[in-house]
Amino acid sequence: MAIKIIATYGPALKESIAMERVLMHADIMRINFSHMGEADCLDAVSRIRTASKNIGRKIRLFADLPGPKMRVSRLSDPIPAEKGAVLSIMYYKDLNGSKNCIPIDADIYDDIIPGSLISIGDGIPRLAVTEKLGREILCRVVYGGSIAGRKGVNVQGSPMKAEPPTDEDILIAGFAARNGFDYIGLSFVKAGIDIDRIREHAGSAGVISKIERPEALENIDWIAEKSDMIMVARGDLALNIGVPAVPAAQKRIIDSAKAHGKPVIVATQLLGSMTSSPIPTRAEASDIAYAIEQGADYLMLSDETAIGRYPAESVEMLYEIAAAQKV
Repeated sequence: MAIKIIATYGPALKESIAMERVLMHADIMRINFSHMGEADCLDAVSRIRTASKNIGRKIRLFADLPGPKMRVSRLSDPIPAEKGAVLSIMYYKDLNGSKNCIPIDADIYDDIIPGSLISIGDGIPRLAVTEKLGREILCRVVYGGSIAGRKGVNVQGSPMKAEPPTDEDILIAGFAARNGFDYIGLSFVKAGIDIDRIREHAGSAGVISKIERPEALENIDWIAEKSDMIMVARGDLALNIGVPAVPAAQKRIIDSAKAHGKPVIVATQLLGSMTSSPIPTRAEASDIAYAIEQGADYLMLSDETAIGRYPAESVEMLYEIAAAQKV
């Protein structure tokens, strides 16, 4: 089978049996540095290498850099956000958060205006800014959900001021290079020069450019030429260009990668329902088949294997769907 699978490491894979089942079909294991420090990462690498040795397969490692993204601060417990509730957002007010206050790691007070929409994670919960008071940003919950620590924060229509790679990205890239990672994922790429900057610190690791911003779509040919691999990162891409525009953008990104002879990854919610269900939806199976038909080389699972209830079943299902396409 030509299609290869990327799985994401997380708490769901700490049991060796689950890890070994996942690695029977996964070719690359992604470690998301937005959620893990160096000590946790080294523990993950050890577990991955032990499991891959046990099953006799060589698994490549992918360090996914955080990039210049606003995030919820680390929380001891998730914060509930019920539809219609009023919550406040504040820059590092309380690292543990509270029932009605969401701490974030960026000071956006001066840049945001009432009426702005703020999305957490992949878009749920979604908050509408109502007013600014003191240094608090008051919001009403439009779509409810649960707010977990280190989830991304996206302000609709807000231009990104910081440039990738960040100082944190550079430190993590050096750590990944020293510890034998095969790939480094550069988040929120805008232009080809961003890849040049991270290569100086990546050692021999290949650079995966994650396409998540409108600027990246405008510069996709330049980025594809400079990169070792391209990722259609549909989560943040959807938040930045709108869900209806994602299918056409996916095709454009894949076509550019193919024109430059670079492998391409399609990621985000391929089997999102299997985070909590043992079987996928028919639409998910069709989405996977469509990505393969367009020319995807890799398919990536995120929450499905990192925190889902059925990590091994998700990888096995993805493998079976891909195999059924006879590619």
